[in-house]
Amino acid sequence: PERLGILRGLGAPGGGLLAAAAGAFATAAPVLLETIRTAVAAGDQLGLRRAAHEIAGTAANLGAARVADLARQIEGAAAGGVDTGLVDRLEAELADANDALTEAIRA
Repeated sequence: PERLGILRGLGAPGGGLLAAAAGAFATAAPVLLETIRTAVAAGDQLGLRRAAHEIAGTAANLGAARVADLARQIEGAAAGGVDTGLVDRLEAELADANDALTEAIRA
């Protein structure tokens, strides 16, 4: 998408800002996902909202719309409790997004 092209064009050759941003996302996302799972289990609404918000923002900036949407859903549902199935869907979408970002960097 357009956002990936913009990020690719910014910064140093070899993927530009896209490579750096995607690498940071690939590193942070599993930690944030684990934070979400732990917060769901513990009923930690604030921790859940913060982690989901961070994933949503970063994913949106990278053009990973499905990840951003699911993370926003989790963030919004924090007060009422989050279904672990939604977290599982987020995990699957994160994997897909990381694969797509890796391919975009190679392109």
